[in-house]
Amino acid sequence: MKRLMFWVLPAVLLLSGCWDELVFRDIQVVTMAGIDGNQDEVTVYYGFPELLDSQPVPQSLESKGRTYSEARNMANERSDEVLDLSYLQVFLISEEAAKHRIYDFMDSFFRVPRNRVTGHMAIAQGDMKQYFDNPGSSGAPKNESETFGKKIDTFHKYSLSTMYDLQQVCTILFDDGMDLSLPVLKIEEQTGEPELAGTGLFSGMEYTGKVLSLDEGRLLAMLKKETGTILRLNYDVEVEGEKTPIQIEIISNKQKIKIKGEHVDIEMRIKAEVEEFAHGAVYKNQKQMDRLGKELGKLVEEDVNKLIGKLQEAESDAIGIGRRVRAFHHDLWEKAKWSETYPSLEIDASVELKIERTGILE
Repeated sequence: MKRLMFWVLPAVLLLSGCWDELVFRDIQVVTMAGIDGNQDEVTVYYGFPELLDSQPVPQSLESKGRTYSEARNMANERSDEVLDLSYLQVFLISEEAAKHRIYDFMDSFFRVPRNRVTGHMAIAQGDMKQYFDNPGSSGAPKNESETFGKKIDTFHKYSLSTMYDLQQVCTILFDDGMDLSLPVLKIEEQTGEPELAGTGLFSGMEYTGKVLSLDEGRLLAMLKKETGTILRLNYDVEVEGEKTPIQIEIISNKQKIKIKGEHVDIEMRIKAEVEEFAHGAVYKNQKQMDRLGKELGKLVEEDVNKLIGKLQEAESDAIGIGRRVRAFHHDLWEKAKWSETYPSLEIDASVELKIERTGILE
């Protein structure tokens, strides 16, 4: 009998079940969430699918409180089921809320182990409510989280902005050697569809309100070496005394960052493929290829240096130069707070661009 109990008791413990189990029929799966407000009052929005006549119909719930936790609890009290964020796909924060300490709105979110931290995060321009109660151009309800998720995936694929999930955002917020940059979304008035407005810059844990253009967002992604599968740049080059548009796709981007005293040199060696050049043949001879590559290199270099100037003006080290300074130049790192040292540095970028391919046409 004793031997039997010796084997049965451990088996019973294994049958006790999960301590945090939630039955699927008792929960409301939230796929999209948004935060608006300030440090005095927070408004939380939740988007979720609800079955009506056996068809999933997008629904939304809005709640207010002094903190995110209080607003979430009030939303749970008004919901028929427990709001579950373990399937969260998109997390939005308004421009107003982002201008305060952004982590203050997110602290409770990271403390709940069930919450999904691999969903996309972005800044929302305008009224947050329109992102959750927006029927779009067709006028029919649609799955907002799926729409926004696919849009953000497309933005990343074409390297239009820097993209981070919630876990990566939290890591950068607590990194003194790098500042956060997030895609900024807007709702197009005529179609009601979400569009990319640009890339928002942070200084520390606060949004600066400065938004980079789509072209600047591409260059930032290239500088950070966080591009998607496609990175295309458009310029006007001079051919036979006339300006001609040309589109190139970046196929290789090698960088060296050299720091001497308070001077930073960023050397970029880029290989590109010509995607469009309506003027005619790119490769008439090697001399023309080299001339085109040199001219494009100067244009990219000029834009990169303008971008770096904007970053320093916004006191936003979105490139992450501080990480390298902290690792290899400790005297410069210890001189003062990095947020004070970074804007005064002399940062110069040089670009050497080579046309590697011209497509199936020369």
